[in-house]
Amino acid sequence: MFVTSRHWEYFDCEGAKSVFKTAKVEASGLKSTCRVRVMCDSGSNATFIRSDTAHMLGCRIQTRQPLQVSTFGGGKASHQLSEKVEVGLTTQDGSLLRVEAYKIPNICGPPPVIGIEEIQLHEHLRGLKLAEEPGAALASGGEIEILLGQDVLQDVFDGDMRVGQSGPMTISSRFGWIVCGRSGCATPAPQEMMANFVHTETESVKATLDDLWTLEGIGISSDGASVRQHLQQYEEADGQLVARLRRDLYCDDLITSVNTQEEAEELSQRTQEIFNDAKMNMRHWTYSFETDKEAHKPLGEEATAERKVLGICWIPGDDQLVFKTAFLTQLGREAPETKRNILSVSARFYDPLGLLVPFLVRAKLLLKRLWIAGHSWDQTVASDVRKDWRKWLLELEQIDGFSIPRPYATGGDCGYQLHMFCDASMEAMAAAVYVKPEDNSRAPTLQLEEADKDHRLGAKTGSRPQLGDKPQRSFVDK
Repeated sequence: MFVTSRHWEYFDCEGAKSVFKTAKVEASGLKSTCRVRVMCDSGSNATFIRSDTAHMLGCRIQTRQPLQVSTFGGGKASHQLSEKVEVGLTTQDGSLLRVEAYKIPNICGPPPVIGIEEIQLHEHLRGLKLAEEPGAALASGGEIEILLGQDVLQDVFDGDMRVGQSGPMTISSRFGWIVCGRSGCATPAPQEMMANFVHTETESVKATLDDLWTLEGIGISSDGASVRQHLQQYEEADGQLVARLRRDLYCDDLITSVNTQEEAEELSQRTQEIFNDAKMNMRHWTYSFETDKEAHKPLGEEATAERKVLGICWIPGDDQLVFKTAFLTQLGREAPETKRNILSVSARFYDPLGLLVPFLVRAKLLLKRLWIAGHSWDQTVASDVRKDWRKWLLELEQIDGFSIPRPYATGGDCGYQLHMFCDASMEAMAAAVYVKPEDNSRAPTLQLEEADKDHRLGAKTGSRPQLGDKPQRSFVDK
């Protein structure tokens, strides 16, 4: 432990005031030009302009960005969406300094000003062309209209400085000499100050911090490569299982199917043994089967509640894939009807198998219309687009709870036929594949296996997509 203490006496200047770095500058926008009071603040990392000043000048809006303003003293930071505008500031030599500033309603109250009498008292201030004439701020109210932050100060100051034995100092800038610092010292009064410093270090804390900052060596291969390398050890003994794991593993999820529960129990047990050898715990098994559940030992979690399988809702007890859209419908109705929100809501509709492509493609075509019309991201869409969007949200609400059976094989040794349907228009094209069992003992059925993702055509008009010249059987609409 190291302890030090220091006591000293210094003289404080009673009656002195601090002068901030302010200047009177000609500001210009798209509408007008006027003289504004500017403050240079090295404690701000951004530049700000009062909203009424930006409106009067007609400053061009560059972008809209979320803004977090943190104040001195540990106060709670405020969050707001602010417009970033461009404003031009005329320098002393007549050139234009363009800066980007955030619009806020108010910057700060009037800072202290220095009078002409105080300027004349100090020799190092005489004869300088000041950026703000002494007392000029009092006539205009002294409000700060633009605050220049650290992002532009290096373009403002020249680097020259003048300091006297007393009084404020001056800094050379492109707007003239800027006066700042303590304005005067009237009655020196003795003040006492004491500072203590305590430093302690223990081995336990040091060891903990060293451990936190020590970088661990990691491989450059992906997790998938590590799993594949581990499975190679079991190819000889469990070739079929290894092939299944390679095919049905996605990241750290295993999604596969077997015909009987005995096969499922054997699969889960052997899979856990293989991955336990690599210190990987395969857990949270969920199953579905049609046999008597009481006659078999459960594999894992009960199949009563719904589960998420790669982003799709799955009800194991019924072995159904279900679409849940209530939350998405509410989100779409509460959000403003803009291109940004239409894209955000429609993109959250997750349908990797393309089972509801005819419905989802309408939202994509709606976005295509907005893109061709040149709508900005946050512009309210036209009435005809709003009507179509609200109709889409109404149908989205009706889709909530829509389900389809997960398995498409009917069992047995019968063969299967694939029936493919495809169609195209001037707007989009899509395809669907059905499985038909070749079993003469039962009525013919078609089970949807997968619907190909829709493909929207580009903005340019052209001919309808054509199929190739190969032999084919197809179903078309007239």
